[in-house]
Amino acid sequence: MNEWSIRMAERLRKQQSDKANDSALFLEQQRIKKEVGPLLWGQVVSEVTNNCSHLNAEIGQDVVAVEATPSSKLIVSARTPAGSKQLRAEFNHDTFILSWSVNNKSGKYEVSIGSDRKPSFYPMTIEGQSMINWIPSSSKSITEEMLDALLS
Repeated sequence: MNEWSIRMAERLRKQQSDKANDSALFLEQQRIKKEVGPLLWGQVVSEVTNNCSHLNAEIGQDVVAVEATPSSKLIVSARTPAGSKQLRAEFNHDTFILSWSVNNKSGKYEVSIGSDRKPSFYPMTIEGQSMINWIPSSSKSITEEMLDALLS
């Protein structure tokens, strides 16, 4: 063997090792997303339900109603002096994406593993690009954004 073949063999072994490590990391992240994603979605649903109950109690009448839906969907109807509106939100268990819309307002959040190694919802662009470098969004901030859009 010569120096070139030894260097090249080392480089190829490192590439192979790096690829195996990347694959293992990806599989671990997918496992974590699958495990934690539904819990994060559940926090958003719980937060929405609690905020709606508190708003109705504060006003003294049913202004907003959370409809019974499958576990991956959330529908909230509002009857205000400005008219009736409906919030529709859904969590996709395959892509780990929460999407919501109210008339012409909408948002998307993806469960991703941040630099702190914790899974959280991260905002996405309209084109569907993840903004993992941004600050993660809490269930409280997502809830307030959705309900503000519903009641504005």
